[in-house]
Amino acid sequence: MRISVTGTPGVGKTTVSKLVAQKLGLLYVDVGGFARKKGFIVGREGGSDVVDEKKVKVRLSRMDDCVLDWHYSETLGTDYVCVLRLPPLLLLKRLSKKRYSKRKLKENLMAEMLDVCLVSALMRNPSRNVFEMLNKDSHKTTLQIVRIVRNDDRRKSFKGRSICNFLTIKNLEWFLDV
Repeated sequence: MRISVTGTPGVGKTTVSKLVAQKLGLLYVDVGGFARKKGFIVGREGGSDVVDEKKVKVRLSRMDDCVLDWHYSETLGTDYVCVLRLPPLLLLKRLSKKRYSKRKLKENLMAEMLDVCLVSALMRNPSRNVFEMLNKDSHKTTLQIVRIVRNDDRRKSFKGRSICNFLTIKNLEWFLDV
């Protein structure tokens, strides 16, 4: 079994991934760290590593019983794709603590408002494997993922409409002031 945890930077992927791996007795894999360790970084763009996704995908396809933590883990072909979401104002607070540049802040906030990670997951995976989760509490989100996996419960998989509607006039108004 392979679980990917994806989402916009700052939504809590690492915290949730580690907790899920611990609760299910699976290997936790920081895909970015794995790529750096294996020499799969092919450059830098906007302050971030550019990863040779093909090499990473081939190498990780040999792994089983793991939780993959990465911003693009939905591209890796897993049994469960958990897309973590966070309201943009809360995301702004988290990203501001990480000292992101203004440009990077706006880029990530807009990605969250436009459902970029969710759309990417749905383009690359059957909708029955994609689970969108509002992550205001990492422990509750972890328990939700554990229940889904233990029971192979696909009833909460994506049903054609996002549970998060972050592209609102209110969010856009404050976003323009960031």
